[in-house]
Amino acid sequence: MPRHTVAITDHLFPSMDDEARRFREMDTKLVTGQCKVAVRFGIGYDNVDVEAATRCGIMVANTTEYCIDEVADQAMAMLLACARGLFPAGRIARDGTWDLAKMPVLRRLRGQTLGLVGIGQIGKAVAARAHGFGLEVLASDPYVDEAVARELGAELVDLDTLLRASDYVSVHVPLMPATEGMMNAAVFAKMKPTAFLINGCAPRSYGAAASTTTSSRIGCAGPQTRRATSWTTRAAAPAPSACATWMSWRRFSRPFRSRPRGCWTGLPVPC
Repeated sequence: MPRHTVAITDHLFPSMDDEARRFREMDTKLVTGQCKVAVRFGIGYDNVDVEAATRCGIMVANTTEYCIDEVADQAMAMLLACARGLFPAGRIARDGTWDLAKMPVLRRLRGQTLGLVGIGQIGKAVAARAHGFGLEVLASDPYVDEAVARELGAELVDLDTLLRASDYVSVHVPLMPATEGMMNAAVFAKMKPTAFLINGCAPRSYGAAASTTTSSRIGCAGPQTRRATSWTTRAAAPAPSACATWMSWRRFSRPFRSRPRGCWTGLPVPC
């Protein structure tokens, strides 16, 4: 079996036999033909030039069912860790001390407010988990109406109201022009000084100026918050493992493989 594969999607030559022979000498298989469907191996498709693909007659599909529960679980895990002071507690334990004076002031979780920025599939899953811990849920999403929010047990409000009222702000928006850099310094300035930010989306949703304004101001945690330590002294930035479970990877393969068939036939794709 060849070690590598090279795909040529377009050419003007009558034959690619000579190229194929040369690639075989390099233990490489040459595949030719017109690309028809580009399937994103995940939910987001911000790394695909959809306009360019459309001009070339290439359909673009994503896999919307992937890792919904995993990301929602990760968001709640980060929220609970912030609420119970697990990050400073872990540092204290590693230092070999038992000094409550070094711990931040902890508040009972029940009755506090979680603000969800974006209530797509992941945001909805986080809302369902939050109610089990007695959290009040606010939501801000320009693409969702109040009836959907009510079904989730959430109050739909504008973003400014959510930022001012929330003790925890969990962000679950897709990366697109309208959301790139939306969580910027001005947005953070509207949050409570005691609030925690839970990041569940791409780092590019955060403005570059955020680090200088929010340092030591709000807590920050999330699977993709790679610059969290520059934002706040109470930060935690675990590895980007929010989607990583054996079950999510196994269940992911079927809808991923079926996307091209759905694009070609126009029929619903089984999940």
